[in-house]
Amino acid sequence: MDGYLRRFVDLSMQLRQPTTDEWIAYMTGICGSLLDCARVLGDQSNTARAMLTLVADNCDGKLRDVEQIVRHVNLILPPRDYKAIWPLWMICMLTLRYVDRGCYQRLVAGDADVWDVMLVMREHLTKTEALYDMALLDAIVLLLPGDHGIPQPKDEFVKQCVRVREGETHAAEAAYQSRDNLQRQPLVRMPSVEKLHKAIEIAAPI
Repeated sequence: MDGYLRRFVDLSMQLRQPTTDEWIAYMTGICGSLLDCARVLGDQSNTARAMLTLVADNCDGKLRDVEQIVRHVNLILPPRDYKAIWPLWMICMLTLRYVDRGCYQRLVAGDADVWDVMLVMREHLTKTEALYDMALLDAIVLLLPGDHGIPQPKDEFVKQCVRVREGETHAAEAAYQSRDNLQRQPLVRMPSVEKLHKAIEIAAPI
């Protein structure tokens, strides 16, 4: 088969892994295409770009994987009263399904909580030294719908986050700040994880 194909193609090349800056430039463009189809993403475009860049940095250069997540987000338009952070939930859950389908299924079934998800996401998305990006990832995971018993006071939140993650206090404080900032955005009604899952399965039935 290789010999047959060489009759038509005799040029091969090895593409290098893009740098984080190159990924960011690419994500800026691809988020722009999202805005054309889903204006709801407008208020969240910077946050979405940071999340997608983090995914891109950890997918070993597989543009198709990142583009699939973006296309699926585009197809899952939110109900009007969910629009504040719906795209971020979609990116978060699609990413979880990409990196660990078993954990995704346990979350949907109610057998995994957001702390479990946070640990899995951090295990798979490690190629970054940016505290902001990881704190943002933690915050979006911890804001997934449901009664997760997450402490609201900062001191208690930080203690629990450090205990669960076996992490450093400054990282937990950054996660708290990111979560607090996202919580301030208007949200009329909170969907369930099951509703998010059903929306994903309609757009991306894999």
